Amino acid sequence: MIIVDCEASGLHPESYPIQIAWLNVDTEECGSFYIRPHETWTYWDYNAEEVHNIPMQLLLDVGLDVYSAAQRFLDVLYEHGPVIISDAPEFELFWLERLLDTANVAHDIELDVNYVYDIARSRSHARRMGEIMRGQKRSHDALDDCRSILAAIRGARDEEE
Repeated sequence: MIIVDCEASGLHPESYPIQIAWLNVDTEECGSFYIRPHETWTYWDYNAEEVHNIPMQLLLDVGLDVYSAAQRFLDVLYEHGPVIISDAPEFELFWLERLLDTANVAHDIELDVNYVYDIARSRSHARRMGEIMRGQKRSHDALDDCRSILAAIRGARDEEE
């Protein structure tokens, strides 16, 4: 099971992923990469840039092309298993599908992103995870956000035991 977080060019229907990070819940193995926008990806929200602090120039300088980014993400899924959790699955799924569709990479994984609360042991565990996450100050760096989600999962679990 891996936690996945994406940063994007905005929240508009034409937005696209600019950073993807993952963290294995059991081993804490993790990774992150930036994505250079595809030529068909033109939407850019400067308010979103202010939140995630990822300028377009950084993407142009160090971002992977969409094919390489999609392949790297699929490699992660093949290695760590296809179970993905997130605190915003509808957004993560939207951007991951946008990446895979644009890259047009062949794969046999059915992409499914689950709410982090779905792994809770009980209602009180889920409620406590939510409280912890609402109290966290997020950097909006995708990997840091994955680590914050894991901290909430573990914090709620430890309090329950």
